[in-house]
Amino acid sequence: MSMAKRLLITLTLALALLSVTTSCYGKFSLTKKVYKWNGSLGNKFIETAVMWGFWVIPVYEVAGTVDLFVLNVIEFWTGSNPMTLKASDKEIQQVKMDDKDYIISATKNRMDIENKETGETVALFYNEAEKKLYYKAGDGSYLIAESRE
Repeated sequence: MSMAKRLLITLTLALALLSVTTSCYGKFSLTKKVYKWNGSLGNKFIETAVMWGFWVIPVYEVAGTVDLFVLNVIEFWTGSNPMTLKASDKEIQQVKMDDKDYIISATKNRMDIENKETGETVALFYNEAEKKLYYKAGDGSYLIAESRE
């Protein structure tokens, strides 16, 4: 088989795979909220300066990383993103992974994952007052990320 034909087959398979997987990437709600806030400052010079500052500090990078690895994963498994839920909203999903059953509960700024067999629960939660994201397992809570505005 010629090199050109292999390349064509590889590109065709890659495009087919991309067309199937494009709907699971998430909404990047946290990053959009930061961007929307920056755009609401009312002066294009201030907005530009804040944008540059947010890239240097790295607010956009942290927001994007939290969206990518935490919030979009929550959205994938539960169908909704905790950043877009209202305080009174609650989403509950049952998931089976590696022959184990889990219950995933998402409320605004919080996701709990319970192992149905053992009853053990872990949680990810965002403390709005502190602007910090925590992981909770057992009796301990661990800081994952924080905003330094």
